Amino acid sequence: MSTVLTRRAALGVLAALAFTPRAAFAAPGLRVARIHVDVSRLRARRGDPTARWVAEAMPASVARALGRRFAHGAPGGAVLNVHVDDVHLLPMRMGSAPRIVDEITGFVSLSGPGVAPRRRNIRTTAVFRPAARDVPMRVEANRRRVGTLVDRFAEQIPRDLGL
Repeated sequence: MSTVLTRRAALGVLAALAFTPRAAFAAPGLRVARIHVDVSRLRARRGDPTARWVAEAMPASVARALGRRFAHGAPGGAVLNVHVDDVHLLPMRMGSAPRIVDEITGFVSLSGPGVAPRRRNIRTTAVFRPAARDVPMRVEANRRRVGTLVDRFAEQIPRDLGL
């Protein structure tokens, strides 16, 4: 009996592949054993406390985003390097600007035994809507804004690396 692939069947297969998450194509045994965060470029551009806030929050956010793919110290695991180049927080103004779009940029690279080296640039934004309490407590508001950007950046890593 010969098998003939109809146009409808071919389109069905292509549609199924298009909606299959990238994680399904990733190496099934791939584990990230270490997360290294480099904020040296950010520190040179923006200084502290912004660079310190990113360096403190990024490892935990990336570990959460990787989920079961992260196994701290796993033998033979890959190393994920996160380089944050810049965090841009727009000035807070009340009234005329009801929302502010902040931005974080950088790149990630994945390497290790049995892993084809991967590198991706990441640019992520987050919307901040200032409240009246944020103006006098600017430092705390900025720390929350940086935390939101770090979480968004971390959430994008598995998608961009195909994990």
